Amino acid sequence: MSQFADRRRSDGRRVGDLRNTHVLRAVGADLTQLRRQVESVRAERGLPSALLRRLELIDEELSRIARLTDAATAPLPADSADAHRLATRLTQREWQCLGLMVRGMNTRAMAERLTVTDATVRTHVQSVLAKLGVNSRLEAVALTVRTALLPGAYPG
Repeated sequence: MSQFADRRRSDGRRVGDLRNTHVLRAVGADLTQLRRQVESVRAERGLPSALLRRLELIDEELSRIARLTDAATAPLPADSADAHRLATRLTQREWQCLGLMVRGMNTRAMAERLTVTDATVRTHVQSVLAKLGVNSRLEAVALTVRTALLPGAYPG
């Protein structure tokens, strides 16, 4: 566990996160500008319907990407400190299980990776859920990503 705690608190991690936030904000601003340009072109009269449909699809995709960048640059929720405090109770094996859950592995795949039985993995997963105060694997993964419990547990 100390390996993960050290990475979470290292200065390089904070600098990297700050740099990523700046990049994402710049991308968000660029997306806003692109959406304005697309909307401007869509407002022109006499455009073929096929072109209008393509512009609409482009605008929808730009909107989707903008929502992702907005979500990624949002401040950590208030429960971040609580989540990190609760996570200090996890054993090394539970950290490993949590990391595999974040990667989307099911019980059998986790058992094969950790060379243990399915029942052992289920026991570790239940311990993770209880220690983090969540009710499902999905909630555990969401909490992990939202509060940056694990290095590299970011969407995208």
